Amino acid sequence: MNLTRTFAQSLTIILVLACSAMAASAQTYPTRTIHLLLGLPPGGAADVTARLIARGLEDKLGQTVVVENKPGSGGNLVGQLVANAAPDGYTLLIGPDSLFVINPHLYANMPFNPFKDLIPVASLISNYYAFVVSSTLPVKTLPDFVALAKRSNPPLLYASFGNGTQSHLGVEMLKQIAQFDLTHVPYRGGPQAGIGVVSGDASLTVGGGGVYPLIQSGQLRPLAVTSREPIDELPGVPSASEFYPSYELSSWQGLFAPAGTPPAVIERLRAATKEVIADKAFDGKLRATLSGKSYQSTPEAFAAQIKSESEKYGALIRTLNLKIQ
Repeated sequence: MNLTRTFAQSLTIILVLACSAMAASAQTYPTRTIHLLLGLPPGGAADVTARLIARGLEDKLGQTVVVENKPGSGGNLVGQLVANAAPDGYTLLIGPDSLFVINPHLYANMPFNPFKDLIPVASLISNYYAFVVSSTLPVKTLPDFVALAKRSNPPLLYASFGNGTQSHLGVEMLKQIAQFDLTHVPYRGGPQAGIGVVSGDASLTVGGGGVYPLIQSGQLRPLAVTSREPIDELPGVPSASEFYPSYELSSWQGLFAPAGTPPAVIERLRAATKEVIADKAFDGKLRATLSGKSYQSTPEAFAAQIKSESEKYGALIRTLNLKIQ
């Protein structure tokens, strides 16, 4: 009996000390390098966002923030890495909406549960997208392209920056609305998809920051933006909704931490991130690269948005009968 009581007392002391150590660690956070992971290669909007956030957090937190690009499996690879990381605030995720609102419905076997294994820290940006084709393709408008696609046999190819991404679902939505066929070819990122269109390996892609340099160089022609509002950086380019009124595509990027990260660490990160994205210079750099615009939301509203969009895209994916094994 005494041995049992002694063991129980020792275990209690250990737990108290562990909790005290965690609390002390959270109060002094951060004390070393932070790793910021994303599931897309360098050059696209997510990469631009990650590097801007990294520099901003370095200024606010006083520690080095290293960006690590780990593309693969539509973001599932990097999501799993962060979900399995120590919940101490030193491994964070730049997560696209698709990882949370599309992948769980699209992939037959998810390697982790993004709703249970990751905590939303803050919303970061709202992305810009446009339908683009090679400047050598003889079409000037989105309806021109749809007409060309309807005449083509076999179907034309379209490039996306990965299965389950907005550039994948965005074209599938257009196919459903305009009633035509295209064959999907997934690439590892937006720049790669854009190069695929320039080289003639695909006829169309939906892209943002990753294809903007190719638009600026004249190698890609934007046919329409996917938002209902025009984009200042693409003057004269109409909204797809002008031709197909029910069409609209938007997306976001957010900052996430492993489940179990101490609340004090989450709050420290949230406060620092809020200051970074409130800076007009941050927003200006996003817009200048067609990467999007800063997007601030409360934690409650952000969580509710994720849940609502998951329901919307789940219904769409079931309607389109899409599934990746």
